[in-house]
Amino acid sequence: MKTAIKLFILMSLLHAASAHALPMIMQKFDPAFTFTTLETPHFLIHYHQGEEELAQSAARIAEEEHARLVPRIKWEPKDKTHLVFVDKADFGMGQTSVAPYSNIIIYTGYPHGQGAFPGDWLRAVIVHEYTHVLQLDMVRGIPETIQNIFGRLYFPNMPLFQPTWMIEGLADYEYFDRMIGREHVNSDMMLRMAILEDRFPTLDRMSTYFVSAWPGFSTPYLYGESFIRFLVDIYGRDKVADISVDYSGRGFPFMVNSTGRRVLNKSYEELWREWKKSLQDRYSAQQKDLQAKGITPSTPLTNKGYVNTSAAFSPDGARIAYFDSNADEFPGIYLMNADGGNAHKLVDNAFADGGISWNSDGSGIYYPRLDFWRNTDQYNDLYYYDLNKGSEVRLTEGLRARDPNPSPDRTKLVFVMNSLSKTRLAMMNITPNMKLPVTEKELTFLNAESSHQYATPRFSPDGSKIAVSVATPDGFADIWILDAQGNKIDEIAHDRANDSDPAWGPTGKYIYFSSNRTGVANLYAYELETKIISRITNVLGGAFAPSPSPDGKALAFSSYSSRGYDIHRLALDASSLKPAEPYLDTYPIITSDRQAPEIATRPYSPLSTLYPRWWFPTIIASSEDGTLVGLSTSGQDVLKRHRYNVTALYGSRHNRPSYVLNYFYDGLYPTLHLKASDTDNIYSELFSDSTGTKDYVERDRSYDAAIIVPVIKTTRQYELTIGYRWRNTSHLTTLPTGTGYSGPVPAEGVFASGYLSFRFNNSKQFVTIQQIN
Repeated sequence: MKTAIKLFILMSLLHAASAHALPMIMQKFDPAFTFTTLETPHFLIHYHQGEEELAQSAARIAEEEHARLVPRIKWEPKDKTHLVFVDKADFGMGQTSVAPYSNIIIYTGYPHGQGAFPGDWLRAVIVHEYTHVLQLDMVRGIPETIQNIFGRLYFPNMPLFQPTWMIEGLADYEYFDRMIGREHVNSDMMLRMAILEDRFPTLDRMSTYFVSAWPGFSTPYLYGESFIRFLVDIYGRDKVADISVDYSGRGFPFMVNSTGRRVLNKSYEELWREWKKSLQDRYSAQQKDLQAKGITPSTPLTNKGYVNTSAAFSPDGARIAYFDSNADEFPGIYLMNADGGNAHKLVDNAFADGGISWNSDGSGIYYPRLDFWRNTDQYNDLYYYDLNKGSEVRLTEGLRARDPNPSPDRTKLVFVMNSLSKTRLAMMNITPNMKLPVTEKELTFLNAESSHQYATPRFSPDGSKIAVSVATPDGFADIWILDAQGNKIDEIAHDRANDSDPAWGPTGKYIYFSSNRTGVANLYAYELETKIISRITNVLGGAFAPSPSPDGKALAFSSYSSRGYDIHRLALDASSLKPAEPYLDTYPIITSDRQAPEIATRPYSPLSTLYPRWWFPTIIASSEDGTLVGLSTSGQDVLKRHRYNVTALYGSRHNRPSYVLNYFYDGLYPTLHLKASDTDNIYSELFSDSTGTKDYVERDRSYDAAIIVPVIKTTRQYELTIGYRWRNTSHLTTLPTGTGYSGPVPAEGVFASGYLSFRFNNSKQFVTIQQIN
């Protein structure tokens, strides 16, 4: 009886659980992609043209991580997990769902900017997302019984039933522990400043994705990982795994704290206090050590928090352009005086992390913008804002270009192009009457497409050299110095510290950059003649993206506090620079001794994932047919090109079935929608008799075919629907004579018509999203 009661209560939650899991994976893929399926013992890897090498690497990594993670998490899925690799965005991202099947979608754009890190990002994202699969797929006891009856509908470990920090924290812990050991400099920085500036979240705030307070979307990842790491340090990895194992068998969800007590013998509130105290002790000691060396003074030019970065002095030194992303407006480029006054937005809806550059005469600014391409992909293109005319010019279209920088003579523009997890440096000629947008055939490429990740190329003051950030798959992130033709001349500090954001001094003697070589991100100077690296700052938070003033007497940079990143300015005296401390490498080297798994390759077919994997009982009361009983289900293939939902009912009074079937096809740029239904239309209280008011019910059999044409941009979306509908209506209620009803009776018969609808949306929701890996 106890089990039956729990099953009854849980039935009301099952639809909500399914609704939570499905929308995340309903995004359309570009119909131009032709997919192939690669099968290994535990995975089905789906990839499109150009991703063959990536898929082979993913197959080996996925099988290695399956062997490592299954015993750590104490669960092995019954079915193979689908991995979809799609080059649909100029940023790296992973998404996971276990309904209707275990499915991971990975956007193959390599992460760049301040959220990037050196090393094997493909392994990192597979570890993170496959940890989700193992934890969320886990079911035992009553939840397993529910799945045996209703299919893949109820998963106790999913975010609907437990705090998000437990899910994202465990996944981040596994990838941090695998990729970079016990420390991660950016995460450590954010935790340190939250503790030292007393902005540490309470336990109930740790699961909030979208909040008005920094760090917004990163909150459950950042704090969840640290809390999980704390629990592992106290109880061991095996005991922490038991939390998910225990919770996966709970007959009734939400009892998170009781599971913690049962497994760890303490409530999460008690453990949260102990964890916070341990961080306070750790970071207070680190603060004293840093302060003993002398904190570098700097002047804040912005005081908004969130993300203010990529500061760039104008050639005359009077103004600074910078990138601003916050929770109140679209990200954009701001312009302010060199002292921080008169700050105002110059360009709206520009995502320019690391990519703002002035023309050498101060007449305009180059930057990238991220927007939708072919209504399915999000790619960068280059733009130029003419300050004299107050107008914006689009330079490229569909080239996936970012990080522009003009030559000092204003005749060339160097930038980064991205595709299929590979980058290359490109150059375009700038002429007064150049034809826009520039096409790929008009470009000069400084290197072949490579797995090396190039970022923020910058011309030297005389235009003879280019400094550029380069992250390599073997874990190095350094500054390379190239000649103007792209040949490598030199490399700053070939080590596994994360060196980035190169900026030339006005005379070309120094290259300024950011590095986490001491465990705290600081600013450094590299002298080309002596090859000496000197440290410029000693900060408590972090210092990024330096920009020297034209006279060489000041640096603008992005400084981190518990409120986010703000633009600061400091005095620069090259004569006082001292050599930097030697770099101590603490990053583990990941080696693999496993052989490549057995692989079978075949063209992609939707059939194996299209059949329904769940059903739910549906009950509807009808005034004519009494109680209608039936079921609802849905299905979709792993590429989301075919999807459908079905509700089928049966009314015993008139022995008549009723149904609604919707089918969508997204293998073309427009969406094809087919619908068939046999349902009741109810006209409430249409007539009355001696017993009171009565409903009028008619039977409606209809068939629809429609083409949905979307136009999707970041700031607005349009949708045009053109369709045809055939309907046949007949009465189920007979109007008796003498009812006193003299109004019109709903028409019966066959009706056929075309229809046209148009929808427009420009509503906005602002939130700062850190790049999550």
